[in-house]
Amino acid sequence: MFLFKVYLGLDTNGHDVDSHKLALDLAAKYFPHGHTVVNANGRWNGTVGVIDEPTLVVEVLTPSADFDQTDHQVRMFAFQYKIDAYQESVLITHHEIEADFV
Repeated sequence: MFLFKVYLGLDTNGHDVDSHKLALDLAAKYFPHGHTVVNANGRWNGTVGVIDEPTLVVEVLTPSADFDQTDHQVRMFAFQYKIDAYQESVLITHHEIEADFV
């Protein structure tokens, strides 16, 4: 199995967008069979010092056989969020894991 994580900053750089709702709506659209949403805090050094940004992490688990299809969906989701939420970037990670549903 593979676990994808998509890190979505919620600061829309002054644009009138409800980025939290946008992220949840897009996740439901792109991952209708299930996903997990984790509240987080992104941090980095900017020109004005350390910047804290509310962040959502969307996690998607997929069988190894479906990696290519899920990778495509994750990238489409991240790109649409990036454009609609006025983000400079959206981070995607993935790694192989062992997991069982009980």
